[in-house]
Amino acid sequence: NSFVIDTIDPSVDTITDDQAGIAFDGADTVEYTLTFSEAVQSVTESDLTVTGAESFSVAHPANSDTATVTVTVADGSTDNVSITVNDSIVDIAGNPLIEVTDNLQTVDTVNPEVVAIADDQDGTAFDGANEVTYTLSFSEAVQSVTKGDLTVTGAESFLVDHTADTDTATVTVTVADDSMDNVSITVNDSIVDIAANPLIEAADNLQTVDTVNPSTIAGAQAVS
Repeated sequence: NSFVIDTIDPSVDTITDDQAGIAFDGADTVEYTLTFSEAVQSVTESDLTVTGAESFSVAHPANSDTATVTVTVADGSTDNVSITVNDSIVDIAGNPLIEVTDNLQTVDTVNPEVVAIADDQDGTAFDGANEVTYTLSFSEAVQSVTKGDLTVTGAESFLVDHTADTDTATVTVTVADDSMDNVSITVNDSIVDIAANPLIEAADNLQTVDTVNPSTIAGAQAVS
C-alpha cells in the first residue's frame, strides 16, 4: 500500500490591494487579493483579523489559492488598515497556514474643519471703514481656497488669498454700500485637505454693517 505525506504548511505568497495611495472619504473601499502558496479549503471573515476598518467581506472559492477581501475603512481615522491572515486557514491536507500580517495601507478619513474665522474690524463697518479682512484658520492644510469656495453676502466685492497646501487663508471684503445687512461668509465643502477629504462647512455672519448715509427729512422744522 502507498500513501501520500503532506506536512508542508501553506503560506501567503502575496497580499496586494487596489489602492495606490491613501484611502480617504472619496475612495474609502480597498480590495485586497490574498494569494496562497497552494489551495486552501476555506477562507471566511473569521479567519482574518482586520483593524482600521468599518466593515469587511471575504470571497473565496472553496479549495482554491486566492481570496478577495473588500474593506471599508473607518471614518474619521488616520490609522492604517491592518489585515492578519490567521492559522485557522488550512490546506487540502489540513495543514495550518503560516500567519502573516499586512498593515501598509495608509488611511486619512478625517475631514478638515474651520477652527476660527477672525476679522480686523472691532466695530460696525461703515463708509469710512468699509473693508474687512478675515483670516480663516483650518484644522489642517487644505489644497486650495478660491472665491468659488466661499459664499459671501452683504459685500460689494471680495478677494481671497491662500497659499496652496497651507492651513490659513485671507478674505478681504468690501462691504455693500447703503446697507445695514451683516456680512456673512460661508466656507464651503468644495475645499479639501491634502488627502482630498471635504471640509465641514462653517459660516460667520457676525460682522455688523451700517453704510446708510444720513439725509435730511423734507418738511422738518428748521432749528433756529
